[in-house]
Amino acid sequence: MIAGIDSFLVDYKILTMDKKEIWIECMGKKISFAGSPSMILCVHDISERKRAEAEIQEAKERFELFFNTTPNAALITRMTDGLMTEVNEAFTALTGFSREEILGKTSSDLKIWVHPEECRKFVDEIRTKGFCDNFEADFWQKDGSRIIGNISGKTISLQGIVHIVSITFDITEARRMKEALRMANSKLQLLSGITRHDIINQTIVVDSYGSLLKKTIQDNQAGLDYLTRIAKASKKIQQTIRFTKDYQELGMNDPLWQDISKIAHMAAVDLLPESVDLVISSENHEIFADPMLMLAF
Repeated sequence: MIAGIDSFLVDYKILTMDKKEIWIECMGKKISFAGSPSMILCVHDISERKRAEAEIQEAKERFELFFNTTPNAALITRMTDGLMTEVNEAFTALTGFSREEILGKTSSDLKIWVHPEECRKFVDEIRTKGFCDNFEADFWQKDGSRIIGNISGKTISLQGIVHIVSITFDITEARRMKEALRMANSKLQLLSGITRHDIINQTIVVDSYGSLLKKTIQDNQAGLDYLTRIAKASKKIQQTIRFTKDYQELGMNDPLWQDISKIAHMAAVDLLPESVDLVISSENHEIFADPMLMLAF
Protein backbone atom coordinates (compact mmCIF):
# COMPACT_ATOMS: atom_id res chain seq x y z
CA MET A 1 0.00 0.00 0.00
CA ILE A 2 2.92 2.36 0.67
CA ALA A 3 3.80 1.88 -2.98
CA GLY A 4 0.36 3.26 -3.79
CA ILE A 5 -1.29 0.05 -5.08
CA ASP A 6 -5.02 0.67 -4.64
CA SER A 7 -7.43 -1.99 -3.33
CA PHE A 8 -4.64 -4.32 -2.24
CA LEU A 9 -6.20 -7.61 -1.07
CA VAL A 10 -4.61 -10.22 1.18
CA ASP A 11 -5.76 -13.26 3.21
CA TYR A 12 -4.01 -14.24 6.44
CA LYS A 13 -4.54 -15.75 9.85
CA ILE A 14 -4.83 -13.75 13.04
CA LEU A 15 -5.25 -14.60 16.71
CA THR A 16 -8.30 -13.26 18.51
CA MET A 17 -8.16 -12.09 22.13
CA ASP A 18 -9.17 -15.59 23.26
CA LYS A 19 -6.26 -17.08 21.20
CA LYS A 20 -8.53 -18.50 18.54
CA GLU A 21 -7.12 -18.70 15.02
CA ILE A 22 -9.30 -17.21 12.30
CA TRP A 23 -8.82 -16.39 8.63
CA ILE A 24 -9.47 -12.83 7.54
CA GLU A 25 -9.60 -11.05 4.24
CA CYS A 26 -8.12 -7.57 4.38
CA MET A 27 -8.45 -4.87 1.77
CA GLY A 28 -6.43 -1.66 2.08
CA LYS A 29 -6.06 1.64 0.34
CA LYS A 30 -3.62 4.52 0.74
CA ILE A 31 -5.34 7.77 1.73
CA SER A 32 -4.58 11.16 3.20
CA PHE A 33 -6.12 11.72 6.62
CA ALA A 34 -5.80 14.94 8.61
CA GLY A 35 -3.03 15.99 6.26
CA SER A 36 -0.99 12.83 6.87
CA PRO A 37 -0.39 9.75 4.65
CA SER A 38 -2.67 7.03 6.07
CA MET A 39 -4.18 3.60 5.31
CA ILE A 40 -7.83 2.63 5.43
CA LEU A 41 -8.46 -1.11 5.97
CA CYS A 42 -11.55 -3.29 5.59
CA VAL A 43 -11.33 -6.63 7.43
CA HIS A 44 -13.69 -9.55 6.86
CA ASP A 45 -13.81 -12.93 8.66
CA ILE A 46 -13.54 -15.66 5.99
CA SER A 47 -12.90 -18.65 8.26
CA GLU A 48 -16.03 -20.52 7.10
CA ARG A 49 -15.15 -19.91 3.47
CA LYS A 50 -11.62 -21.21 4.03
CA ARG A 51 -12.97 -24.34 5.73
CA ALA A 52 -15.37 -24.91 2.83
CA GLU A 53 -12.57 -24.42 0.31
CA ALA A 54 -10.37 -26.88 2.24
CA GLU A 55 -13.16 -29.48 2.25
CA ILE A 56 -13.72 -28.99 -1.48
CA GLN A 57 -10.00 -29.34 -2.14
CA GLU A 58 -9.82 -32.48 -0.01
CA ALA A 59 -12.80 -33.98 -1.84
CA LYS A 60 -11.19 -33.05 -5.17
CA GLU A 61 -7.93 -34.74 -4.16
CA ARG A 62 -9.78 -37.89 -3.02
CA PHE A 63 -11.70 -38.00 -6.30
CA GLU A 64 -8.52 -37.57 -8.34
CA LEU A 65 -6.79 -40.28 -6.30
CA PHE A 66 -9.64 -42.72 -6.96
CA PHE A 67 -9.95 -41.71 -10.61
CA ASN A 68 -6.25 -42.17 -11.34
CA THR A 69 -5.61 -45.33 -9.30
CA THR A 70 -8.72 -47.41 -9.97
CA PRO A 71 -7.86 -50.48 -12.08
CA ASN A 72 -11.03 -49.94 -14.11
CA ALA A 73 -11.31 -47.67 -17.14
CA ALA A 74 -12.51 -44.22 -16.01
CA LEU A 75 -13.65 -41.42 -18.29
CA ILE A 76 -15.08 -37.91 -17.86
CA THR A 77 -17.12 -36.44 -20.69
CA ARG A 78 -18.93 -33.12 -21.00
CA MET A 79 -22.70 -33.58 -21.07
CA THR A 80 -23.43 -30.79 -23.54
CA ASP A 81 -21.27 -31.93 -26.44
CA GLY A 82 -19.81 -35.29 -25.38
CA LEU A 83 -16.19 -34.09 -25.43
CA MET A 84 -13.90 -36.31 -23.37
CA THR A 85 -12.10 -34.08 -20.85
CA GLU A 86 -10.23 -36.60 -18.67
CA VAL A 87 -9.21 -40.28 -18.72
CA ASN A 88 -7.10 -42.53 -16.54
CA GLU A 89 -4.37 -44.95 -17.58
CA ALA A 90 -6.74 -47.92 -17.34
CA PHE A 91 -8.95 -46.35 -20.01
CA THR A 92 -6.05 -45.82 -22.42
CA ALA A 93 -4.89 -49.40 -21.77
CA LEU A 94 -8.37 -50.78 -22.43
CA THR A 95 -9.05 -48.83 -25.63
CA GLY A 96 -5.50 -48.64 -27.01
CA PHE A 97 -5.83 -44.89 -27.65
CA SER A 98 -3.34 -42.50 -26.06
CA ARG A 99 -4.39 -39.70 -23.74
CA GLU A 100 -3.56 -37.14 -26.42
CA GLU A 101 -5.74 -38.96 -28.96
CA ILE A 102 -8.70 -39.01 -26.56
CA LEU A 103 -8.87 -35.59 -24.90
CA GLY A 104 -10.96 -33.05 -26.75
CA LYS A 105 -12.58 -35.74 -28.91
CA THR A 106 -15.94 -37.48 -28.68
CA SER A 107 -16.59 -41.21 -28.65
CA SER A 108 -18.08 -40.76 -32.12
CA ASP A 109 -14.81 -39.23 -33.35
CA LEU A 110 -12.90 -42.31 -32.19
CA LYS A 111 -15.74 -44.73 -33.11
CA ILE A 112 -15.48 -46.48 -29.73
CA TRP A 113 -19.09 -47.73 -29.54
CA VAL A 114 -19.86 -50.62 -31.89
CA HIS A 115 -23.54 -49.64 -31.83
CA PRO A 116 -23.84 -45.82 -31.50
CA GLU A 117 -27.51 -46.15 -30.53
CA GLU A 118 -26.38 -47.89 -27.31
CA CYS A 119 -24.32 -44.81 -26.47
CA ARG A 120 -27.36 -42.59 -26.95
CA LYS A 121 -29.44 -44.90 -24.78
CA PHE A 122 -26.78 -44.84 -22.05
CA VAL A 123 -26.55 -41.02 -22.07
CA ASP A 124 -30.34 -40.59 -22.22
CA GLU A 125 -30.77 -42.72 -19.11
CA ILE A 126 -28.19 -40.60 -17.28
CA ARG A 127 -29.97 -37.41 -18.42
CA THR A 128 -33.24 -38.78 -17.04
CA LYS A 129 -32.11 -40.40 -13.80
CA GLY A 130 -28.72 -38.81 -13.14
CA PHE A 131 -27.02 -42.21 -13.31
CA CYS A 132 -26.94 -45.51 -15.20
CA ASP A 133 -25.64 -48.76 -13.69
CA ASN A 134 -24.35 -51.97 -15.30
CA PHE A 135 -25.04 -51.09 -18.93
CA GLU A 136 -23.55 -53.77 -21.18
CA ALA A 137 -22.34 -52.76 -24.64
CA ASP A 138 -19.82 -53.66 -27.33
CA PHE A 139 -16.79 -51.43 -27.91
CA TRP A 140 -14.03 -51.15 -30.51
CA GLN A 141 -10.39 -50.95 -29.50
CA LYS A 142 -7.91 -48.94 -31.56
CA ASP A 143 -6.55 -52.08 -33.24
CA GLY A 144 -10.03 -53.13 -34.36
CA SER A 145 -10.56 -55.72 -31.65
CA ARG A 146 -14.07 -55.98 -30.26
CA ILE A 147 -14.67 -56.16 -26.53
CA ILE A 148 -17.69 -56.29 -24.25
CA GLY A 149 -17.88 -53.76 -21.44
CA ASN A 150 -20.05 -53.21 -18.40
CA ILE A 151 -20.31 -49.43 -17.99
CA SER A 152 -21.80 -47.32 -15.19
CA GLY A 153 -22.07 -43.53 -15.23
CA LYS A 154 -23.15 -40.62 -13.06
CA THR A 155 -23.42 -36.87 -13.50
CA ILE A 156 -21.15 -34.46 -11.64
CA SER A 157 -20.59 -30.71 -11.83
CA LEU A 158 -17.08 -29.53 -12.65
CA GLN A 159 -16.54 -25.76 -12.60
CA GLY A 160 -20.28 -25.30 -12.99
CA ILE A 161 -20.52 -27.54 -16.07
CA VAL A 162 -22.35 -30.89 -16.00
CA HIS A 163 -20.12 -33.87 -16.85
CA ILE A 164 -20.53 -37.64 -16.89
CA VAL A 165 -18.09 -39.81 -14.96
CA SER A 166 -18.15 -43.38 -16.24
CA ILE A 167 -16.41 -46.56 -15.11
CA THR A 168 -16.07 -49.50 -17.49
CA PHE A 169 -15.30 -53.15 -16.68
CA ASP A 170 -14.01 -55.45 -19.40
CA ILE A 171 -16.30 -58.52 -19.26
CA THR A 172 -15.27 -60.02 -22.60
CA GLU A 173 -13.70 -63.15 -21.13
CA ALA A 174 -16.50 -63.60 -18.60
CA ARG A 175 -19.07 -63.40 -21.40
CA ARG A 176 -17.12 -65.90 -23.53
CA MET A 177 -16.87 -68.30 -20.60
CA LYS A 178 -20.57 -67.93 -19.92
CA GLU A 179 -21.39 -68.62 -23.56
CA ALA A 180 -19.05 -71.63 -23.61
CA LEU A 181 -20.75 -72.96 -20.47
CA ARG A 182 -24.16 -72.42 -22.04
CA MET A 183 -23.09 -74.32 -25.15
CA ALA A 184 -21.65 -77.16 -23.07
CA ASN A 185 -24.85 -77.38 -21.04
CA SER A 186 -26.88 -77.34 -24.24
CA LYS A 187 -24.89 -80.28 -25.62
CA LEU A 188 -25.18 -82.17 -22.34
CA GLN A 189 -28.90 -81.49 -22.36
CA LEU A 190 -29.22 -82.93 -25.85
CA LEU A 191 -27.16 -86.00 -24.94
CA SER A 192 -29.13 -86.49 -21.74
CA GLY A 193 -32.43 -86.25 -23.61
CA ILE A 194 -31.37 -88.83 -26.21
CA THR A 195 -30.03 -91.22 -23.57
CA ARG A 196 -33.13 -90.84 -21.42
CA HIS A 197 -35.37 -91.50 -24.42
CA ASP A 198 -33.43 -94.63 -25.34
CA ILE A 199 -33.57 -96.02 -21.80
CA ILE A 200 -37.33 -95.44 -21.52
CA ASN A 201 -37.82 -97.15 -24.90
CA GLN A 202 -35.92 -100.22 -23.66
CA THR A 203 -37.99 -100.39 -20.45
CA ILE A 204 -41.13 -100.30 -22.59
CA VAL A 205 -39.73 -103.26 -24.53
CA VAL A 206 -39.12 -105.08 -21.24
CA ASP A 207 -42.70 -104.35 -20.14
CA SER A 208 -44.10 -105.59 -23.47
CA TYR A 209 -42.20 -108.87 -23.37
CA GLY A 210 -43.17 -109.24 -19.71
CA SER A 211 -46.84 -108.94 -20.62
CA LEU A 212 -46.46 -111.57 -23.35
CA LEU A 213 -44.53 -113.88 -21.03
CA LYS A 214 -47.18 -113.52 -18.33
CA LYS A 215 -49.78 -115.03 -20.67
CA THR A 216 -47.65 -118.12 -21.24
CA ILE A 217 -47.00 -118.96 -17.56
CA GLN A 218 -50.41 -118.49 -16.00
CA ASP A 219 -49.97 -121.72 -13.99
CA ASN A 220 -46.52 -120.82 -12.65
CA GLN A 221 -47.09 -118.68 -9.58
CA ALA A 222 -43.37 -118.26 -8.85
CA GLY A 223 -42.78 -117.05 -12.38
CA LEU A 224 -45.69 -114.62 -12.09
CA ASP A 225 -44.25 -113.23 -8.87
CA TYR A 226 -40.91 -112.67 -10.58
CA LEU A 227 -42.62 -110.89 -13.49
CA THR A 228 -44.48 -108.64 -11.04
CA ARG A 229 -41.16 -107.65 -9.46
CA ILE A 230 -39.63 -107.07 -12.88
CA ALA A 231 -42.57 -104.83 -13.83
CA LYS A 232 -42.20 -102.81 -10.60
CA ALA A 233 -38.47 -102.39 -11.18
CA SER A 234 -39.10 -101.30 -14.77
CA LYS A 235 -41.66 -98.75 -13.61
CA LYS A 236 -39.22 -97.45 -11.02
CA ILE A 237 -36.54 -97.06 -13.68
CA GLN A 238 -38.95 -95.08 -15.86
CA GLN A 239 -39.89 -92.79 -12.94
CA THR A 240 -36.23 -92.18 -12.11
CA ILE A 241 -35.34 -91.43 -15.72
CA ARG A 242 -38.25 -89.03 -16.11
CA PHE A 243 -37.25 -87.33 -12.85
CA THR A 244 -33.79 -86.61 -14.29
CA LYS A 245 -35.47 -84.49 -16.96
CA ASP A 246 -36.09 -81.83 -14.31
CA TYR A 247 -32.38 -81.65 -13.53
CA GLN A 248 -31.61 -81.22 -17.20
CA GLU A 249 -32.40 -77.51 -16.81
CA LEU A 250 -29.78 -77.02 -14.06
CA GLY A 251 -27.23 -74.35 -14.97
CA MET A 252 -29.11 -73.25 -18.08
CA ASN A 253 -30.43 -70.05 -16.50
CA ASP A 254 -28.83 -67.33 -14.40
CA PRO A 255 -29.15 -67.68 -10.61
CA LEU A 256 -31.57 -65.43 -8.77
CA TRP A 257 -32.58 -64.49 -5.21
CA GLN A 258 -35.18 -66.89 -3.77
CA ASP A 259 -37.04 -66.95 -0.46
CA ILE A 260 -35.99 -70.11 1.40
CA SER A 261 -39.25 -70.45 3.31
CA LYS A 262 -41.45 -70.17 0.22
CA ILE A 263 -39.29 -72.57 -1.78
CA ALA A 264 -39.34 -75.21 0.98
CA HIS A 265 -43.11 -74.96 1.37
CA MET A 266 -43.63 -75.31 -2.38
CA ALA A 267 -41.37 -78.37 -2.46
CA ALA A 268 -43.27 -80.01 0.41
CA VAL A 269 -46.77 -79.64 -1.05
CA ASP A 270 -46.73 -82.87 -3.05
CA LEU A 271 -44.27 -84.82 -0.91
CA LEU A 272 -45.27 -84.73 2.75
CA PRO A 273 -48.19 -86.82 4.01
CA GLU A 274 -51.04 -85.00 5.75
CA SER A 275 -49.92 -86.38 9.10
CA VAL A 276 -46.66 -84.39 8.93
CA ASP A 277 -46.54 -80.67 9.71
CA LEU A 278 -43.74 -78.64 8.15
CA VAL A 279 -42.36 -75.91 10.40
CA ILE A 280 -39.77 -73.46 9.00
CA SER A 281 -38.11 -71.07 11.41
CA SER A 282 -36.13 -69.19 8.74
CA GLU A 283 -38.35 -66.33 7.61
CA ASN A 284 -37.40 -63.52 5.20
CA HIS A 285 -34.12 -65.15 4.22
CA GLU A 286 -33.11 -65.42 0.59
CA ILE A 287 -30.48 -67.50 -1.18
CA PHE A 288 -28.84 -66.70 -4.52
CA ALA A 289 -29.19 -69.96 -6.43
CA ASP A 290 -30.19 -71.72 -9.62
CA PRO A 291 -33.92 -71.40 -10.49
CA MET A 292 -34.18 -75.19 -9.98
CA LEU A 293 -33.39 -74.77 -6.27
CA MET A 294 -36.78 -76.24 -5.26
CA LEU A 295 -35.67 -79.66 -6.51
CA ALA A 296 -32.96 -79.69 -3.83
CA PHE A 297 -35.65 -79.43 -1.15
